[in-house]
Amino acid sequence: MTMPSPDCLERAIGRLTSAHSPMALLAPDVRLLRSELTAVAEVVRQAVDGRVPGPPERMQMDRLRLLRMLRSAVLEFWTDDDGSPLPTMRAFESAERALSAAGEGRLPGEELSPFSRNLLREVAHLLRSPLGSIVVLTGALGEERAGPLTEAQRRQIEIIYRAALSAASTATDLLTLTSHEQLVERERRFSVAKTIRTVADVVRPVTEARNSHLSVGGDVAGYRRGPESAIGRALLGLALRGALMTREGRLDIEAWGHDPELVRLSVTIHDPGDPFATAVVDPLQIFRPDSESGSFTIAPDGIAFSAAREIIRTIGSELEVASLPEGGFSLSFSVALPVAD
Repeated sequence: MTMPSPDCLERAIGRLTSAHSPMALLAPDVRLLRSELTAVAEVVRQAVDGRVPGPPERMQMDRLRLLRMLRSAVLEFWTDDDGSPLPTMRAFESAERALSAAGEGRLPGEELSPFSRNLLREVAHLLRSPLGSIVVLTGALGEERAGPLTEAQRRQIEIIYRAALSAASTATDLLTLTSHEQLVERERRFSVAKTIRTVADVVRPVTEARNSHLSVGGDVAGYRRGPESAIGRALLGLALRGALMTREGRLDIEAWGHDPELVRLSVTIHDPGDPFATAVVDPLQIFRPDSESGSFTIAPDGIAFSAAREIIRTIGSELEVASLPEGGFSLSFSVALPVAD
């Protein structure tokens, strides 16, 4: 394939950055816009040169939108000295396929522009509070604090409770994934066993409503010192989404002390009732192919597990995923929690 004049891509980048003001919502900083356009142009150059295009390592803007903007600018300002535009346009097609495929496993915060990410975070924040109120109120009604319920009323309240809990947890997960700040977790003395029981108490109504067995296990006695809040949030995110995925199956929440320093925590989802869940190779995949639309759909479980992973990374660990032979999968992480006096 004949390499076109390198000026065509640079010329297009120059035009787009010089006309930056109409795109202020896309990229408030012109230096960021140029940097991101240059990274996208490199993907195109790889394709033109006959190499398999790879995605930029990490981008802060919508890559496909930038690619299409760049392609339009290249065509608009193409000159006779650039030769035939056909090889470059074919390269743009290859680059678009590569960037589209690479978007399957990325996080919402990485796919959005700064403005869009802020907007999504604010919407999630606005939704979380009223949804939380619905969860609390329906939980109280289900416990018959306002008076006895008929069996039909109890079933209806359970449905509302699970739906509101799922929506509220998704809003919280989106806040985690779109946050700019790295959370600083204060270490404190706490009981790992109590943290496990607290998580189980929140999850139990969901497993009972879905006819699933909830198992709590482990051998971490006494007190440890570490980021209690982050561990509890991550474990709750994993367990709650696992419970919502499971029907007539089993959910295990466990904590094992491998030595006086290291504790391994895990959530295991046995035989989830959702047949799609058992077919998913990577439960952390947020954007999944949609056969009906020919595009992608967003998986709530992928959002939840990815949000938990981001929290786990703030405490210096990594979420590990393993498939089970009989169906389902386990999600676990290890963290240094020294024994506390």
